[in-house]
Amino acid sequence: MPPFFRKSGTKRGKRSHLVPCVGFASRAAVRLDRLSDFEGSEGWLFPAAGHTKADRPHAESGLFNDYFAAMPLVSMSPHRIRYAFATYGERDLGFKPGEAAVVLDHMEGVEPNDVTGSFYSSDPQISRKRQMMLAWVNWCESWAERAIAADPLLLDRDYMMEMIFRLRYGEVRLERRMETREKTGLPLWGAAVTTATADLAEAAK
Repeated sequence: MPPFFRKSGTKRGKRSHLVPCVGFASRAAVRLDRLSDFEGSEGWLFPAAGHTKADRPHAESGLFNDYFAAMPLVSMSPHRIRYAFATYGERDLGFKPGEAAVVLDHMEGVEPNDVTGSFYSSDPQISRKRQMMLAWVNWCESWAERAIAADPLLLDRDYMMEMIFRLRYGEVRLERRMETREKTGLPLWGAAVTTATADLAEAAK
């Protein structure tokens, strides 16, 4: 996270907040990077479809928050994931008290009044962050496996897309989408798949 976007005000300094991307997140990033390599994407992993130069070239920054909130039977926000990381990290994953700040805190876990940490230490603690993130991802995946065992429909992409769309936009818009897609011959979820896109998707597997 570049200094400009950090919440540390005048104490943000010139350093970026760095957190390793591991597990399913890194695999998704690699696949999206390959799929985003087409004319008009401008290199964005989540390019906005049909935009002009005056428009935003990428998906809305709150896209994941909105879809996460609209997932069936989910009643939590991304901020609660931060609480979970700190709480269960200490309880289940061996994090030291307060250590989650090195990942969650935009000041790299350094107290504002810590002169040495703020101005003289440039160690981003990547090794420890990687250990923590791997432990967290493994913990999340174990719970995901339990959830899927209890409800296999969580792996049904079309079912999940329909549920999310229904919760976000309502029955009327869902019916309208079904009618429009049927008339145009497009799949209900996603745009028409070109040969190039299909090849990229296959290569990304």
